[in-house]
Formats: sequence, C-alpha cells, structure tokens
Amino acid sequence: MKHKSITNGNRSKNTAYLIAAIICCGFLILGILFMRHAWTLGRQETIKDMHRSTEQSRDAVKSHIKDNFHRLKAVTVLAEDNDFLKKDKLLNSLTQILEKNTYVTIGFVYKNGNAIWIDSEKNIHESRHYETKSLMRSISGINVLTESGWDPDNNIFVNYYALPVQSKGKTIGVLFAADPEKELKNTIKKSLYSRKGYANIIKKNGDFAVTPDNPVTSGTGNIFSAQANIKESSKTEMLENMSNGKSGYSERKVNGEKRLTSYIPLGINDWFICYGMPEKLVNTNLRFVTNGAITIIAAAMAIFIIFILLIWHTGNTGRKELEKLAFEDALTGQKNLQKFLIDAKNILKKNIKTRYSIWSCDIKNFKYINDLFGLEAGDTLLKHWAGYLLKNTGDDEVFARVNADNFVYLRSYKNKKDLEKRFYRDVSLFEKYSEIEWKIELCCGVCNLNPDENSISVSNMIDRANVAKKSVKDTTGCGLGFYSKKIREQKIKENEIESGMEKALENNEFNIYLQPKINIQNHGTIGGMEALVRWLPPGKGIIPPSEFIKLFEKNGFIVKLDRYVFEKACETYKKNILDEGHQPIILSVNVSRLGILHLDFVKTYVSIKNKYKIPNGQIELEFTESLAFENHKQFKSTIKELQKNGFLCSLDDFGSGHSSLNILKALRVDVIKLDRLFFCHGEDSERGLELVKNIIAMAKALKIKTVAEGIELKNQVDLLRKMGCDSIQGYVFAKPMAIDDFKFFLKQWQGETANS
Repeated sequence: MKHKSITNGNRSKNTAYLIAAIICCGFLILGILFMRHAWTLGRQETIKDMHRSTEQSRDAVKSHIKDNFHRLKAVTVLAEDNDFLKKDKLLNSLTQILEKNTYVTIGFVYKNGNAIWIDSEKNIHESRHYETKSLMRSISGINVLTESGWDPDNNIFVNYYALPVQSKGKTIGVLFAADPEKELKNTIKKSLYSRKGYANIIKKNGDFAVTPDNPVTSGTGNIFSAQANIKESSKTEMLENMSNGKSGYSERKVNGEKRLTSYIPLGINDWFICYGMPEKLVNTNLRFVTNGAITIIAAAMAIFIIFILLIWHTGNTGRKELEKLAFEDALTGQKNLQKFLIDAKNILKKNIKTRYSIWSCDIKNFKYINDLFGLEAGDTLLKHWAGYLLKNTGDDEVFARVNADNFVYLRSYKNKKDLEKRFYRDVSLFEKYSEIEWKIELCCGVCNLNPDENSISVSNMIDRANVAKKSVKDTTGCGLGFYSKKIREQKIKENEIESGMEKALENNEFNIYLQPKINIQNHGTIGGMEALVRWLPPGKGIIPPSEFIKLFEKNGFIVKLDRYVFEKACETYKKNILDEGHQPIILSVNVSRLGILHLDFVKTYVSIKNKYKIPNGQIELEFTESLAFENHKQFKSTIKELQKNGFLCSLDDFGSGHSSLNILKALRVDVIKLDRLFFCHGEDSERGLELVKNIIAMAKALKIKTVAEGIELKNQVDLLRKMGCDSIQGYVFAKPMAIDDFKFFLKQWQGETANS
C-alpha cells in the first residue's frame, strides 16, 4: 500500500510537473508571441516617428533655402535702376549683402557669360567665360540651388544659390551666392534618438547632394555604396520611389549592423531628406525585457508569472511613452495634430447625426508678443489657452495645438448663432488675460460639416477652416470667418490671377485707361486726368482692378505693377499730350503703400519722369490717406522729396476712415480727393455735405486743391461748385476710357468749352 501510495504520489507529482512544464512552455510560447507582437508594434510606431521627424527636417531645410533666395531676391529689385550693371554700383550692392549674411562668395553673371564676384576676404574676381553651367540655368528664369562643391577661393565646401535678375521685364543676368555647406548641414543635423542616427540630403539616384557626416558613408559618393549592404530588391524599390518623387522606408546592413532608413522628397531639385539609424536603438528596453522574460519563464512558474506581470507593465508603460511622443504637444501637454486627426475621425464616425465644425484659430500678431515680452510669456499664454480649451471642450469634442499659436478644434453646434456665441465667449476670456499688457485678438476660421458630408476628411476640413481664417486675417479686431462656396471660388480665382500675373506683365496685358478731372471753377475745362489700370487678357474681356489690386498688394506684385503703370502713363502723356501740342493737363497716377516703402521709390519715379521729359508740375502722385498714419515720418519726408523734384502730391480717399484734420496741417500736400462716401445718399447725407463744405473751406485756407471723386449727379456738381470745390471726377462727366477714346473726348470737350 505504501509503495502504491508512493507510486501514486510520484505519478501525481510527475503529472503536476508535467502540467507545470506544459504551462511553463505554454506561457513561454505565448510570452514570446506576445513580445514579438509588441516589438512589431513598437517598431511600427518608431518608423512613423522617423517619418514625421524627416518631414520636420524637410520643412526646416526648405525654410533655410527659401530664406536665402529671399535675401538674394531683395538685391534683384535694384535691377530696375538703370545704373545697376555699372561695376562700382554692382560691387557695392554685392559687398553689402556679403557683409550681412553668411555667404563666402557673391557675384553676378552677365548674359554673355562674363562674371564678377567677391570672396569672403572681399577680393574681387572676374572671368570672361564663367563655366558654372548649373548657375547659368538660372538665366532661363528659374532659381537654382547646387549640390555641395569645393570652393577654391575659400577652401570650403559650399552650396551655390542663383536666381535671374530682371530689369524692365527682361533677364539681364544671374545673381549667385556661395553659402558654406555647414549652414545647410547644421539645419539637417537634428537626427533621431538623441543624435544617434544620421540625416543626409541625397539625389534621386542615391548620390549625396551634401557631403555626409555619417562615418559609414563619409568618403563615398552614393548612399548605395558597397559599405551599405542593401538588398537588391530594397535598392530597386528605393530608387523607383525616389525616381517617382515618393517617400519611403528601407532596411540595410552596414558593417553587419542592421539600419533603418526613412526618406522623403525635399521638393527642391531632385533631392531627398534621408534619415538612418541602427535597429538596435529601436525599443531597446523592450528587447531587454523580452530576453529577460525567456530566462525567467524557463526558471520557475512563480517567476514566470511575475515576469508576465512585468512584461504587461513594461509594455503598457512603453506604449504610453510612445503615444506621448507621437500624440502629445510638448509645450501644452495636450493633443498634437496627429492625435487630433485620429480622435476627430473617430468622433465623427461615432456621432454621424451630430453637426460638427472644425475651427482653425490663432492670435493676431503673436510674434510681437514673443518679441516684446519674451518667449516665456508667449508660452505661458499658449498654455493658458490650452487650459481654457481643456475645461470648455465637451466629451464628444476635441482640440489640439498644431504649431506656434495655431490651435484646431472639433466642436459640435446647432446653428451659426451657436458658433458665434462660443467664439465671443473665447474672445471675452482673452480680454481678461492680464499677464501681459497687450490686447489679445483671436482670428478664427470655421468649416461646418453637415451630417450628409461624411466623405470630407478632417484634414480637408482644416484646410477649409484655414482658408476661412485668412479671409478675416486683415480685419480690425477679432475675426471669425466661415468657409463657404463663395470663399472657395474666390480662392480658386485668386490662384488663377496669381499664376498669370507675371506673364500678363511681360505681354503688356495691363492697359492704361484715363478718366478726366473737370475744373468746375474754370468754365469746365479739363484740368487733369487720372491713369487707371485695366487688365485685358486675350479673349477674356476686362478684369477690373477690384479683382486684382488687393491681391497684388498682399503678394507684393503691386510694386512691379505700380512702376509699370507709371512708366506707361508717362509714355502715353508724352506721346498724346506733349508731342501733339495739347494744353498742359495734370496726369494723376496712384501709388501703393508698398511702393512708397521701397528705398529707391523717389529715385525711380524721378528717373522715369525725366526719361519722358515731362515738365515739373504736370504729374500728380496719389497716395491713400492711411499711409499718412501708418508711416507718417517716412511719408512726410517722401512728399517733401517728390515736390522738390517737380511732382504734385495728393491724398486719395480723404475721409474714408483714417482722416484727421491735423494731417492737413502736418503734410504739405497739393491736393486732397474727397471720398465718394461723403456723397452717398443716406440718413447722414446732409451732415456729410456740411462736413465737405468745411473741409473745402479749410483746404482753401491752406492753399490745397480739392477734387470730389465718384460724382454721378448734376445737382452734386452744382452744389460742389458753390462750396468752392476745384474739380470733379466721376461718371457725371465721363467714365475711365481707353487712350483713343480719351483723345476723342478731349477734342470734343475742348471744342464745346470753347463754343460755350
């Protein structure tokens, strides 16, 4: 019995051992499978993070390159000066930009291939046959950035920037500058995983566009060198992707070590940003836990259970850390854009019958807050904003900080009034913010998504909200804009206009129209004419100024157009008034606020006036009165300089909103043009006319001429004549007309005046 009992005990014990062994093996297998899965997920998250970091590096590099081209572009504006190509003046301009930037060489290549340049020691070099063909590609009208090359003048590797220089619509040469390669390399040096990875700029065939710092690839000319043991299939796929301008991911072995690589097109030349890092740096903690788990599970069941708990805890912590890196905004501790896109999509999918809107919001002039009060004050404000949103965001709503001061929200709503109420509640919060002495103004764009519009992605909604935000960006105070079909059509139209403006200027599609100014105090003679611009694209009819002037003021093209119109107006005046022996008529031409801010403004306009031999006192430049307030000191100085050179100066749209009678005392302008709003019919029309009467009287006392514009009724003419207004410009006498029509009108009007 004892033996039997021992035998039975041994059998039970063996069975227990067997069961324990089976359980241990089972847990071991399950543990291994689980850890492999966790490893795969961790690696996938790392790859995504690599790609996002690569995109950030791309944006930084593009911004660096764009800034360099902008700095050089500022020099090309001087080309409108007829003396620009003179050697002394050209060298002076080049020396100035060399001193203010990191460039080690800057120079100019003439169309005939001759070149002149200055090195970092300010030595001057010249060549009759400049052989840098890559730079001469810029003569065709494109900006050129070269790959890194050795600069024998400065004994360093450099990148050349080149862009065409134009004068009067024609290319006269190429401006180029050599920037030390280290400037570009410093921009891309931020690599993954505590700088243990490597970032390079390569061409689509794998050649390095910038010499690499990676000790593995240094000394090689191609990322696919023999040292980088990459599978042929991976190499083929990578080359095919880069050839087609696509981003991607690959793996390789370098000196027996596996490396992960992420690459993305830079959008400049055929270059790519390429990030590489050793695989062993990916989820190092998870690898350590996996190996430990296998050891501990094999030792004992109890330890194995503890280890399973440890694996769970470590895995959970690792995932949280990865999620924090991938989905949390570092400054505010709230969601970032990537997490917002995921959560917003899930919320919309869950609540298909609820109306939602996407908001894109930022703070007007936030950069000035950083400049005046410091970055810490700006960061505190952003954290305050995020804290407020956290308290006022519902369970089925979400918000995130995109970048800088830009936040996006997903908010439910019942109607437009509900959205406006929430906006002004946000505004009231910032009105109470007292950490800094600055009036904080919000600018928000809203895109409403109706339940039947589920096909629109969250990213597209954000884009639409951004478009709506831009539509109110220039409004006074806080702004709230709603995306609409009209805004979308307007944006498309603006893109079409911008894409065709340069070619239109080259093809002389901008035409001069003239509108007479009738001197109502001198028997109705024509005392002046205003040159107005009309865009006449072939086969499309006239594009009125209201559709392109404001857009050109935003993108800066207005300066080119201003100078083009002024020259065409002077040419027209010379040919059709002076050369044909007509009585002198004052020619008025508008000048934009951007135009007057250019340092060469007065010099350029005087040069054009003298070119066409127009007598002093025959050209009147019209400036909007807002200029007198925004840049008063410079404006006053410019007016004085223009008058010294024979120009008359007038304030246009006087009374449009900025007027101060004190400005008439401070600025010695020759003419003021009374805004058409004074003469609109309405409740305050009588008060407006009384104000006009007193302004005219005050102008006369100061010996300033007055012009009433936008006049359409005969009784208004009679009334203004009695008030003492000097001239009338408006449809009551004539609309703006083409030059031939104006000549006919001039002849007919002078005949009628002579017979009256």
